[in-house]
Amino acid sequence: MSTIKDVAKKAGVAISTVSNVINNIDVVSPRTRERVLQAIKELDYTPNLNGRHLKSSRTGFLGLFITSVEGPYYASLADSIYKECCKFGYGLNININGLNNLPQTEQFIFGKKVDGAIILNDTINDEHVEKFIKLKIPVVFVDRKSV
Repeated sequence: MSTIKDVAKKAGVAISTVSNVINNIDVVSPRTRERVLQAIKELDYTPNLNGRHLKSSRTGFLGLFITSVEGPYYASLADSIYKECCKFGYGLNININGLNNLPQTEQFIFGKKVDGAIILNDTINDEHVEKFIKLKIPVVFVDRKSV
């Protein structure tokens, strides 16, 4: 697996130049940009999204937390949410969860593996809601009564 360093070496440029090309920052000459893009293609380089997430504090994904996708209602709902996410430049991670995997769900949301959460289940309790508010995590609840 190629790294950004490999691409920079092959193209004969600095790592920052490769980064500028990948992020489409318009400070690289067209000729240099072509060399970098060619090196990326030849090395079959794929940027590390974890590194990008660390730098930007954004993942580009929303999480749908649901207890099932069985049946036409949930499948249609998940598909509609996915299409709306795409319109706004987000990917969608669908997480089927319940009480048996609540710690993983908490880690996923509070560990900021998604930029926001859409929750359609009752495993997320009022204590979690307080934590969402405290950490300023955008959350939408579907079919939930507030108390």
